Amino acid sequence: MSEVVGTAKLVYDELHRRGIEVDTYQQSNLSHHIFTYGDKTRQVTGVNPDLSSGTSSVLGDNKTLTYRLLSTDAELDMRLVPTASTETVDEFLAEHGTIVVKPSDADHGDGITVGITDLDQARSALDVAQQCSPRNQVEIQKHVSGDDYRVLVIDGEAIAAVRRKPAHVIGDGSRTVEQLVESENDTNPMRGAHAYTSPMNKIDMDAVKRYLSQAELERVPAVSEEVQVVGVSNIGAGGSAQECYDDMPNEILQAAERAAQLSGIFTCGFDVIASPDFTQWWIMEVNASPSFLLHTMPAIGDSVDVTKIFVDKLLTAYDAASLPTIGVTARVDFDHTAIDEHVPARVDSGARTSSMWASDINKTSDDTVSFCLFSPSHPDYTGEVIEREIVDVRTVKSSMGAREERYVITMGVTINGTAIHTEFTLADRSRQLYPILLGRNTLAGHFLVDCSQAGDALHEEDPDNFEGDDE
Repeated sequence: MSEVVGTAKLVYDELHRRGIEVDTYQQSNLSHHIFTYGDKTRQVTGVNPDLSSGTSSVLGDNKTLTYRLLSTDAELDMRLVPTASTETVDEFLAEHGTIVVKPSDADHGDGITVGITDLDQARSALDVAQQCSPRNQVEIQKHVSGDDYRVLVIDGEAIAAVRRKPAHVIGDGSRTVEQLVESENDTNPMRGAHAYTSPMNKIDMDAVKRYLSQAELERVPAVSEEVQVVGVSNIGAGGSAQECYDDMPNEILQAAERAAQLSGIFTCGFDVIASPDFTQWWIMEVNASPSFLLHTMPAIGDSVDVTKIFVDKLLTAYDAASLPTIGVTARVDFDHTAIDEHVPARVDSGARTSSMWASDINKTSDDTVSFCLFSPSHPDYTGEVIEREIVDVRTVKSSMGAREERYVITMGVTINGTAIHTEFTLADRSRQLYPILLGRNTLAGHFLVDCSQAGDALHEEDPDNFEGDDE
């Protein structure tokens, strides 16, 4: 393993803690993990796994394309901050008054200039942004004021949020702003030399000098006066993070999840600017492979172990991806019975528990029941008496509204080639098209259900013939 830091180190340590050997490579802002899970080689770049599509990777690396995608969703489009290409900077500036210039493909707030009000400032900002853009791609946005928030979304779920505050210094009545910044960098133990390895990074002096005039740098602030010294709130530029998930409105958390699902990015940072009371808020951008350090090591507030949540969701997704797919019907073989034919079954993810057609049901003791599979009218009926332990007695309501008590037993079966030991309720399914119904207790953790796969239908489906069992 090459030396890794920041989020890459968090992911490596969490995988290693679970007994997963990882080969991790890191160079500059790029990290890449390779490991074996479920007998397959898996790869995670940054914090986005090989489950993400190539399209989502491109979107996550290009703010302009992401903006265009989000604009196709009416609910998200109304919240997007107006954005344009640099070719229209003069018209855009005239229309919006104050603008922001940023690289389309950079990280950590690098190359972003805010508060631009004239063309000379815009041209200078464009030069800075182009220098920080790996692909020389730059965009402009309307400048909006408010508090800056980052919502972390993993596998479609918003799990953490922080409020980010731009780097600032506190006046002491004797030192200049520039001296206060230098002192803050030298003496604050929470500031690290490398981005996202400490609660705060050292304040970027180049960014300070772009944001403040020379006169502002030489000014001596009054005692206790707070002076913002950088235009962006990114931690990499010296900003700070405060954990605030419980304070976030559901509307914003749901918008973050919607944006992540639309873009197909497994792990993303959803950035918004909001008024203090959240009555107004705007979507700034969606970031692929966001830092976890904002949440695991915020400058203010409790730590959230987002790395554990990430690996939990990652391994769950890998498990699901390796499951066999099943359609709306299946073929079932019963273990240790006289039935040697594949029995047709109805797949119903809306039913909680699987059920089977049984006849001659008799309770033989306090904890056992005997029965025959099917009845003489069924071609697979053998008359074999099967005895099983009663694991439960449940009141079941069918889709027709009828309620009845049923014995619950366990049996070993093979479904489309997959061997499972699962629970069934014993029921009279003589009026149903399929003698076996496979519910969630059997499907979960064993199959992915694809309703577009018809399977081997017995004949034209009649809705009155189907009975969804639910407790």
